[in-house]
Amino acid sequence: MNKIFISIVIIIIAILAAIFLKKYPDYVKKKTLPQVDWHTLVDDESKRLDFEITIPTRHFKKNAYPVKVLEKAGNINIQFNSIEPSEYARKKDLMMSSGNIPEIFTTGASGLGRYAKQQIIAPVPLEVLIKYCPTYVALVNRLAPDIWLGGMYNGKNYGLPTLWLGARYPRTGIWRKDWLDKVGIETVPETLDEMEEAFKRFREDDPDGNGKKDTYGLSGDMSSWYTMFTDVFGAYDVMPYNWMLDKNGSFVYGGVQPEAKEALTRLRSWYKNGYLHPEFQTDKWYREVQNKLISGKIGYHNYLSSYEAFDPDSPASALNMVRKQGGDIVPAILPSGPGGKRGHRVWGTGTGYQVFSAELLKKPEKIIRYLKLTEKLMQNEALFIELTLGKEGRHWEWRIEEGKRAGAKGLKSEYKGKFLDFSDNKVRSKHGLQQFIFVDRPVLHMAVLDDKTVDTYLNPGKVNFRKTYTPPAWGRPDLLGKPSVVSETVPILERLRQKQMRIYVEIITGDKALDSFETFVEEWYKEGGQELFDASKTYYENFKKLESQINEALNAR
Repeated sequence: MNKIFISIVIIIIAILAAIFLKKYPDYVKKKTLPQVDWHTLVDDESKRLDFEITIPTRHFKKNAYPVKVLEKAGNINIQFNSIEPSEYARKKDLMMSSGNIPEIFTTGASGLGRYAKQQIIAPVPLEVLIKYCPTYVALVNRLAPDIWLGGMYNGKNYGLPTLWLGARYPRTGIWRKDWLDKVGIETVPETLDEMEEAFKRFREDDPDGNGKKDTYGLSGDMSSWYTMFTDVFGAYDVMPYNWMLDKNGSFVYGGVQPEAKEALTRLRSWYKNGYLHPEFQTDKWYREVQNKLISGKIGYHNYLSSYEAFDPDSPASALNMVRKQGGDIVPAILPSGPGGKRGHRVWGTGTGYQVFSAELLKKPEKIIRYLKLTEKLMQNEALFIELTLGKEGRHWEWRIEEGKRAGAKGLKSEYKGKFLDFSDNKVRSKHGLQQFIFVDRPVLHMAVLDDKTVDTYLNPGKVNFRKTYTPPAWGRPDLLGKPSVVSETVPILERLRQKQMRIYVEIITGDKALDSFETFVEEWYKEGGQELFDASKTYYENFKKLESQINEALNAR
């Protein structure tokens, strides 16, 4: 009886729906976005335009100095909506669900595809980007060509890619210098063999002097695939969770390559000999592993080093935390392997997209004005620095060492009756200014300067640290930018990644035979890896074609 009743209800609903659609045929029609003739469109730069921009950054004063700089440079009025980065995705979507669509905002690839499908953002042809901000387009194509494809939907471009140049610099490790001294190692290890010798002595020669065999070489973080012994894998010229090119230039998944087995063989021997801390399976690099280094349980950390970590003036620096415990540390050099290779995984330069509301297609000159402003910032160093660091003499000045400029430093100055310290990063953030360690990108815009120019404003110590310990050449980004960029295969990727992490641990600890690696490779392909590989390779081939097309268009200008 219930089934008959349900069937009758369904039939009635279908009849009513048919009547409704016959009476209101336009109701379900897909809305048509305004059409723009980009070839004939002219932006009258003498006309002042109003902009509304939503960005992920800490809140700053509405009348902040950089806002005025940007308004003057573009002959525009700007209403900035700043949202804390940690809350940006949630609050932005809440705004948009209530019908409040920002004119210009940032998003990731998955968000871009969703907004494009919903027709709430505007398609902007690549040739328009190339025409109005070619310098920026060329930089994207050189440093992060993979990101272009993520900005496409149904064959149309919807985004202006955003870059973070700092993401090219790999993290490196830290050694307990007091331990190296104690066990008679005078120079920082630079190869896997030298590293292994140090670990052996740390385990056997009682570097903490307590008379117990309770010290280890290193620990790990099996839950964070992007940090998991990637310096060791990099020494074998492989990144185990990356799409990459092998030595023959073929597209491959790093985790199933013979070189990954070689790295696991080394780690297996370290575990057997007691060099690896027994808790490496559960330790997290930013908490337990760090604490083990500071408290004197391990002598090496693979992912903690930075110029700031060795800042003697910062109480929270790793240097001072170790010194409080009576120890000392020194930066590590990424170890080289049998073939002389070094490498650490990095996230890659492409970070997301700046997108434009579909409503701006009714005023497309605003999109053109924004692109022109991007090009202006890329071409004008003085303007970029004023937007980033502020006004020279008010917010910053040159640091002079031995009669030469040695980077920029913040000023303490009186401003509107108040005495402000613009060397304090909290003060700088409040006023929309960039921190001095991150000059490579403004707070209020996504333009960037080249490394050589940026380095002149940075602390020379930071520049030298980068060149010595974390050069971009040692960074190993995923070939696709992110391994999960092919959205339809993400469930397969995540399932296989979890299996890979488990198998790797079991091989390292000896719970599985070393030859089980070959079994894992076979299972990886059978359990979805082949489908994952095929889709990812197709994506790679497509973005390489797009990269080539953009280069041709740039060269044809």
